[in-house]
Amino acid sequence: MKLHQATIEDFNPIISFYDDVIEHTPEIELNARWQKGKHPTAGGIKAYIEEGSLYLYREENVILGAMAVTMYQEEDYHAIEWSKQVDFILQI
Repeated sequence: MKLHQATIEDFNPIISFYDDVIEHTPEIELNARWQKGKHPTAGGIKAYIEEGSLYLYREENVILGAMAVTMYQEEDYHAIEWSKQVDFILQI
C-alpha cells in the first residue's frame, strides 16, 4: 500500500469520501465518532491538507482511505470518551 500526500485539488473528493463513509458505516458514532458537518470538518480537512499532514490511499484514482498524521490533537477530540488510553513513543 502506498500513501499519497493530499493536495488542495483533493479537497472536494476528500469531503465526498468522508461523507460517504459516514453515510454507509453502521454505528459510525460508536467507532469513529464522525458526524457529517461536525467532525471531521471541512476547515479541519483543509488545514490538514495545507500543513501537509493528510495522506490518502487510492486505487484507480478512487480514495479508499485517508488519515491525518499530526503531533497534536484538535479540540473536537477532547470531548470524546475514548474506550482506551493509548500512549506511545515515536522513534525517528
